[in-house]
Amino acid sequence: MQFNRATALAVGVLVAGGALAGCSSSTASGVSTHRKRVVTTTSTSSTTTSTTAAPTSTTAAAPTSTTTAQLSRCTRSQLEVRADTRSEVAAGNPEMGFTIGNTGATACIVEGYPVIGLLAGSRTVTAQVSHQGQGQIFSNTPSPVTLDPGVASGAAFVLAYTDIQQNGQTSCPAITTVEVTVPGSGTGFPVQKSFYPCGAPNISVSPIVSDARYKAEFGG
Repeated sequence: MQFNRATALAVGVLVAGGALAGCSSSTASGVSTHRKRVVTTTSTSSTTTSTTAAPTSTTAAAPTSTTTAQLSRCTRSQLEVRADTRSEVAAGNPEMGFTIGNTGATACIVEGYPVIGLLAGSRTVTAQVSHQGQGQIFSNTPSPVTLDPGVASGAAFVLAYTDIQQNGQTSCPAITTVEVTVPGSGTGFPVQKSFYPCGAPNISVSPIVSDARYKAEFGG
């Protein structure tokens, strides 16, 4: 059988197309698709809570001390008032001291200006009283003074007077007793003391101070 050239070319084209088709099919089937495997790892973190107990510290209670604010005023039954030998003699204005002690079993406080009464024998002498004196002790402001039990002289005060005759006086009353009332204690203490205050008569009374301040600020 004889094929003409046109027929041969047609056959060639068909063969070539089949070959290409086969090649294309092989290539398509030969493609390998790789999928990336994603591995998810779940990590469980264990949290450990450590509780440490704070160290306990046992502190001994501080010893309690009695302060002035916790003390009561001294009662009359606790007190004792005496005339002191300590004195000062300024020109025309003598000064004399009085001590206050605690004869009781417990501490107590005294504070303020003592109230003074004057007796000439059995006769009451009314005096004009001020708190202005020449000595340093008169410049103190009244404040609580603690009296420890069994202390004969824990506090003190000073009484000053004028011995200069005034307004035509020819004599001044002869005082024999000074009655001292400590603020808040009730009735007064009669203290034997002889002196001659002149004027109305005029006296000046210092505040009650501690025994240490009294000795530092008042002569004798």
